[in-house]
Amino acid sequence: MSPNKVANTVSPGRKPRSVQARFHAWLILLIWAPAIFYRERVAFNLAGASCQWPALDEGNGARSSDPSVHVAVVADPQLTTYLSYRELGRGNPGLIAVEGISDAYMSRAFRRAVLSNDPEHVLFLGDLIDQGERIVNPEEWHQARRRFDRIFRWPRRARSGDTHATGPLDNGDDGVSRDRERPVSYRTVHGNHDVGYSRFAVRLRHLYARHEEYFGSTNFVRRLGGVDLVGVGAMALDGADDPKARSAQTNETWEFVKSLAGDEFGTSPFADGEGTAVDDEGGGVEARCVGEPARPRVLVTHVPLSKRSYEPGTCGDQRTSEVVRDKTHMNSTAGGRRIEIPRHDGFGCYYQDYLRPATSRQLLDKVRPTLVLSGHDHDQCVGTHEVFASDTTGRACATSGRSATEHTVGSFSFLMGNPRPSFAMMTVRGGCDGTSRVGMDDRCPAGLGTGVRDAVVVSLCFLPSQWSTFRLYGALGVVTVFAAGCAAVADARRGARPARAAARGALGVIGTCAAAAVIWTAVLLLDLSAP
Repeated sequence: MSPNKVANTVSPGRKPRSVQARFHAWLILLIWAPAIFYRERVAFNLAGASCQWPALDEGNGARSSDPSVHVAVVADPQLTTYLSYRELGRGNPGLIAVEGISDAYMSRAFRRAVLSNDPEHVLFLGDLIDQGERIVNPEEWHQARRRFDRIFRWPRRARSGDTHATGPLDNGDDGVSRDRERPVSYRTVHGNHDVGYSRFAVRLRHLYARHEEYFGSTNFVRRLGGVDLVGVGAMALDGADDPKARSAQTNETWEFVKSLAGDEFGTSPFADGEGTAVDDEGGGVEARCVGEPARPRVLVTHVPLSKRSYEPGTCGDQRTSEVVRDKTHMNSTAGGRRIEIPRHDGFGCYYQDYLRPATSRQLLDKVRPTLVLSGHDHDQCVGTHEVFASDTTGRACATSGRSATEHTVGSFSFLMGNPRPSFAMMTVRGGCDGTSRVGMDDRCPAGLGTGVRDAVVVSLCFLPSQWSTFRLYGALGVVTVFAAGCAAVADARRGARPARAAARGALGVIGTCAAAAVIWTAVLLLDLSAP
């Protein structure tokens, strides 16, 4: 008898020892657990560590040593609701799983990549809750709002409705502690998933009141270091063409925008609060050419401004999809037939990818921004716009202009079609007191910020791809099945019955995947319950 046959022979009465149990245990310890821990935790820490606040430039390539203010900019988180996947229905296990995975992803991304960089302020570009404008039941909307608060640590004072307070706050109505080592203030503008498009503003005006009660006004001017942060309710701008048919929101927003024209000394009637009143002081001087604002302005709008070109490559090299073209018509269904209808029918927009060209031109001429921040697109885009001087009637009164850079920030959620979720990091030149601890409401002398080469700079920070994580788990599942097959063959060669070896292999695969699922679920629940 050959030595090999002697080695593979099992003594009578003794069952061959299976290698599969130890093999699957090693698979869990050496492959699955490290992969889950890396993709669900370490990757987000690395993403945060790889992001650096952009440095201000003093000219000639020299970096500024002055104190600066840091602002994290988040666009289109669109918290998943039952209306996001209506085909699944309320309470469907699939919907619950999607909500849990999406919530956990944004929670760990915000905590480990955004807050780890210690921003003084957080600015949202709208679309906070997916299909939020369609949630009629108040309790369902508040449930989604409380989920949003937990994920993004939105600071609230109990029983006060003050959503913009800075510094350590009392616990909010969701029981989540908001105490922080450094003051953090939050601000947002309205998106279409928050209040709907302008065509429905008259019918859905209660949505504005509901959203502003908990997230603040969309029209605001806030002093931030050496710049003015100007939020504009883009969803109301392209309202009815007939002024008599316009909604109150459209009229209020345009009055707010017009009040910014001619504000050369920082005396906008909205500079001390929300856009709820209009003061004609400082206006009415016909043909007076408007100069630059006293401080550089950052225009914040949910909907991007219209572009000069929609050709491929016009959005920069960080975009992952084709440039969205501005369309005047959209597909609809009537009587079972597909038809095309205007996106703007004279009474407002049913849908829009960009603000209309005339609207964009007026915004640029009256606000005269140095920088524009927008969302809505779900993908990254960088472009420039010409800014011309105009008089108080809105007519151009100077041929020379300058450019304003627009940064469209990609969606923070991995479910919005962007394979590379992102957020922006904005550095603003510090305050007038020589420190960087300047809030969105603090005052600085008029004139600060003029003559500064770069008063504000922006850079993008990319988050880990959750779809890449899913593909990795799928690949590990294939490796587990293949390895289990190899282990079953090894057992059979050691004398085990082939059927029994195959059964052990199948049970091993099921057990390994179940153990991996338990580990993954535990990590997900920890992220959902993180303070």
